[in-house]
Amino acid sequence: DRKEARGKLGPLEFIAIDTAGLEHHITDASLEKRMVEQTQFAVDDADLCLFVVDGKLGLNNDDFYFADWLRKIKKTTILIANKCENLNEEIFGKEYYRLGFGKPIAISAEHKLGFIDLYDKIAPEIAKYEEIFAELHEENSLSLNDENAVEEFLEIDDLENDEEDEEHQFQIAVIGKPNAGKSSFLNKILGNERFITGAEAGITRDA
Repeated sequence: DRKEARGKLGPLEFIAIDTAGLEHHITDASLEKRMVEQTQFAVDDADLCLFVVDGKLGLNNDDFYFADWLRKIKKTTILIANKCENLNEEIFGKEYYRLGFGKPIAISAEHKLGFIDLYDKIAPEIAKYEEIFAELHEENSLSLNDENAVEEFLEIDDLENDEEDEEHQFQIAVIGKPNAGKSSFLNKILGNERFITGAEAGITRDA
């Protein structure tokens, strides 16, 4: 299952969505197919995608397959090559450009390298996002003479207050033995396929 948590990179704050590893040699009934579907849901929800490839082993056919998949979706994507603590700049520059996302960001998560470059790529995207929402807020403010607009604005404000009060919301724990149908039940009340379900025991993870 995809997992969500608050992320921070310097002064930048955002919701980070971690997804299952992508596989394209799959069948309709396979667990891998359901994993890819969860990744698709995450991409649909996201404002920005970070496409991570292995900077030590180089590219493979799966990387090209999913690079093509991301380009067709037309979601803003930043290419990241991880494990680049021993970077060969000449080989790196030639190979990774072929994925079609411009210059990749070389990082080493283990050794905390390259994160300043990553910040420089993410910061403008967050600035665009904030600018769009600032414009929407301004449009809402200008249209408050309209009775319907006032009602709509109040509804939006209520939602924002709800988000601020999240920590005080009533919580329910769903428990039961493996394959009792807990995840199917949760998907139903959430109204979407938030959890991977199937006959395999233990496939649902923290989401």
